[in-house]
Amino acid sequence: MAAVVAPARSFLCYKKRTMRRGKNPETIITGQIREILKLMRVEHTKNWGGPMSERGVSDIIGTLQEPTVEIAADGKRTEYSAGRSLYCEIKVPGKEATEEQTAFLDRMRSAEAVCIVVHGVRELLSELSKREFKPAERIAAQLIGGTY
Repeated sequence: MAAVVAPARSFLCYKKRTMRRGKNPETIITGQIREILKLMRVEHTKNWGGPMSERGVSDIIGTLQEPTVEIAADGKRTEYSAGRSLYCEIKVPGKEATEEQTAFLDRMRSAEAVCIVVHGVRELLSELSKREFKPAERIAAQLIGGTY
C-alpha cells in the first residue's frame, strides 16, 4: 500500500483550519505576529494573563536590537548594541486597548520603551518601521513589496 503524503500546509489553510476549530481570532493574530517577530530576530515572550497576573500587562514583551554594523557583502556578522524594550498589545480589528492596558503602555513609554497596539501584521510592520527599526523595513519590503 502506498504511503499517503500530506499536502504542504499553506498559511491560509492553517488559518481556515484554526477558525473552524473555534480558536479565538486574537490567538490567530498573536501567532502571526510572533512569527514575524521571529523572522526579525526580536527576542520576545507571550505574556499569559490570568487571575494571578497584573492587569493591563501587554500581550508580547520583547527587545528590539538595532545593529551597530550592517552585514557586509562578504558575510561579516552584525554586532548588536543594547536594545529597546518592546511592549505590544494585540487586539482584533475594531477593538481598542482597555484603560488598564493603556495605563501600562503609558508607564512603559515614559521609560523610553516602544509601546504599540496592533491589529495585525501590517500594522506591526508599519509601527516598527515608523520607529526606524531596520528589520521591520526589510520584512515589509519582502512580504508586502514596499516600506511604509
